[in-house]
Amino acid sequence: IDVAVAGSPESHEPAAGFYSSSGRNIFTSAALYEAADMVRAVPSFRTADKYGNLNVAQFGTAAVSMPPGQPPAMAGYGFCVDLAVDGARSCIAGGASASVTAGFASFPSIYMRHTGPAFRLRFSFGGVDGVSLPFNVLPRPPRIMSALFSPSFSTFLVKFDSPTNRASMAESQDCALVLSATTVASLGAGAFCSWESPSALVVTLGNNAPILPGDSVEVKDGAAIYTWVSWALLPLAGGGVANQRVASEAGAAITLRSPRLSTPACAPVVLPERVTLQTAVPVEADVSVSDAVPFWIGAERFMAVARSCRGRNCEWDGSAQGKRSIASQVWRWLPDGTMTLHQTIPTHGA
Repeated sequence: IDVAVAGSPESHEPAAGFYSSSGRNIFTSAALYEAADMVRAVPSFRTADKYGNLNVAQFGTAAVSMPPGQPPAMAGYGFCVDLAVDGARSCIAGGASASVTAGFASFPSIYMRHTGPAFRLRFSFGGVDGVSLPFNVLPRPPRIMSALFSPSFSTFLVKFDSPTNRASMAESQDCALVLSATTVASLGAGAFCSWESPSALVVTLGNNAPILPGDSVEVKDGAAIYTWVSWALLPLAGGGVANQRVASEAGAAITLRSPRLSTPACAPVVLPERVTLQTAVPVEADVSVSDAVPFWIGAERFMAVARSCRGRNCEWDGSAQGKRSIASQVWRWLPDGTMTLHQTIPTHGA
């Protein structure tokens, strides 16, 4: 095993699983490839004597978990290797046991739940444990969520389900860098593309654009669109330093890039949503909100927002106090429909 991609078939992630480098530098450059171009690997082991000779006389049942005392190289994931938390299997999805036949066992249905550096697997059989070399778990590649016309039908917005590298377009507004030739031809003369955010591409239509609601918007084959996760060495509340999630690659100690968005990737461009007055309460991307309740005090209206934990997949983190001790909020609802932060309340796992 050289690297893995986070997720599982149950999370509808076809790229999830383990991979071998097979001569390619996927440790740092997985974003050069689609998952379909990478070589799948199956976690497995063979029994051998102390001299390395294969022992084919072994039969039985083996198990896989994570090795106690050897957590991944990032803060807050000690629960992954805690025997008291699902037998050190809480960060592994799928079947945790396999038959050993003639000294060989494989685990084709296991997956890694979380992205991060330096995970390890522990294989157990006949009272003997073997621990794999460390491997990185990459984020899954981004996917198109939707394509939506604006109310004026002069633009449409292509939304992705995770932040991207903006297709490495830099300052260019050339739609041909990210969309297929067929889609570009339907945008009209003078069309251009720009990124509203790392997860949203704005396509501005040109003259006499023939594209209609229901037509397909297709990503260019081979477009280098990927997502990433970064960590930097930061001080811990209790002393010392550890790799902690940061929002930018700049200054990061570790950055793991996903494989490229799998192509063909497309979505039908649909009619604009009905225009309504909406009020949004801003919440950081890595904060989990468990509840939001409006209430009145006299003639004034408020919104209480219970914030449960901080960090990607933090619902799996049963032990990291720093991630669950975050402030909840009370927002004041103003007469013009906007909101302003009124109060923060210290809470733990609210």
